[in-house]
Amino acid sequence: MHFIPPGVLRDRGVLDRTVRRQLVHVMTDAALAGRPAWVREGARAHFADPLQGSVPRAGCPQDAELLRPTSAGGLSDASLRARACFERQVNAGRPWRDVR
Repeated sequence: MHFIPPGVLRDRGVLDRTVRRQLVHVMTDAALAGRPAWVREGARAHFADPLQGSVPRAGCPQDAELLRPTSAGGLSDASLRARACFERQVNAGRPWRDVR
């Protein structure tokens, strides 16, 4: 795992969240290998971050929106949509390993 220096993350109040997200990646990436980026990012958000506010009903993001975002706002929007897509399938009864 590669981080901004822990002191900087701690000062910004995101150290715990950053560690949780990276641990979820380690624990889920092999099971979700070969799936679209929104599945992997949606799993990360679902398992690592408590839900804050409502989740959009928009379509699932394209890989480029998550892997090569054009802005911080665009990445944030794509991440929220990835979480929504992942959680719709899980909430409908699909096991997390089977989300596609």
